[in-house]
Amino acid sequence: MVHDRILATVTVATSIGQLGAGALPVIAAVFAARNHDAAAAGWLMTAFAAGGLAGSLAWTWRPASPANAARIVMAGLVGVGIPIAAAAGTSSLPMTAALLAVSGSFNGPLFGALLTTRQVRAPDGLRSQIFALGAGAKITATAAGAASAGVIAHASSPAQLIIVAAFPLLAGTVGTLRLPRPDRQSPLWTAHVRRS
Repeated sequence: MVHDRILATVTVATSIGQLGAGALPVIAAVFAARNHDAAAAGWLMTAFAAGGLAGSLAWTWRPASPANAARIVMAGLVGVGIPIAAAAGTSSLPMTAALLAVSGSFNGPLFGALLTTRQVRAPDGLRSQIFALGAGAKITATAAGAASAGVIAHASSPAQLIIVAAFPLLAGTVGTLRLPRPDRQSPLWTAHVRRS
């Protein structure tokens, strides 16, 4: 993973993005408490999950080419972050839920493209280890994000949403810059894509 630039980039970027995803349930609970609506956290996270389901169905119906998978991962991270940042501009529960649904919808293509990238880039003898390490990094980042959300629990809800959005936005933007241009991808990548 360290020696493959594309594989390393998608792994690090998705792990950083997952810090925000881990913090989101905590932020939703704080939002609910501040609005004196115990059910609000459930509605917000349900909207995010429903968006994720819709995005996954869209990816299953029309998956992108493996050659574009790594860039779709980065675009998906940015797509997750923008609606969450936009939610900082409203205090309306329905509007916040709608924006979280839009954010969640990018998770399906993001995850599908991530798995495609790992499948294509990982050497045959190391594929299971790479999948396991990648999943472990994301789970660890999610837990770290949830734990760190307590540090910003005192901040205003808009500030919390901006902080949560910053992780996938930064990860996707920097990750895009780190990926090689399509015409400079390695022969290994080209050979794998041709076989798929």
